[in-house]
Amino acid sequence: MKKIIFEQTGNIITTLLVSFAMIQSILLSPKTTNNSASITFGDGWFILVIWSIFFLLLKYCYQKYLKDGYQVTAGELSTADEREQEISHFALKKTYQVVMFFLIVTIVTAFFFSLLIGTNITTLSIFIITMLSAMLIVSFSTYLITWIIYELTSLD
Repeated sequence: MKKIIFEQTGNIITTLLVSFAMIQSILLSPKTTNNSASITFGDGWFILVIWSIFFLLLKYCYQKYLKDGYQVTAGELSTADEREQEISHFALKKTYQVVMFFLIVTIVTAFFFSLLIGTNITTLSIFIITMLSAMLIVSFSTYLITWIIYELTSLD
């Protein structure tokens, strides 16, 4: 269970940093015109790169030293035995259901939000990034919570 908490926490932090970096670029970049377009990369991208390297190193250290079945290439799908495979399958099934629901909600919400704000592309871009990031965080959290609940109830 520790490997799932480790991986999902890292995924959530990564999602938050990617969102922050993208939103920061949207806010810092000059408005696009017919003749030019440019992207300004803020400190958020630097923080994201540093975090990504650090998280990758943590993953390799976790795999090498804790020896509980965690594999860097498999991530949250790492399993040490059939029981963990069953838990992973169940957690994936629940996560899929949640992702499909929230994807539909995100699409419908983005549609109505875009109609309400008119032509302000900056606000719409930030809204869509926020919604998609929230959906990812909910899906990572669903996988984590489902795994923990199923693991605890299967031990009884």
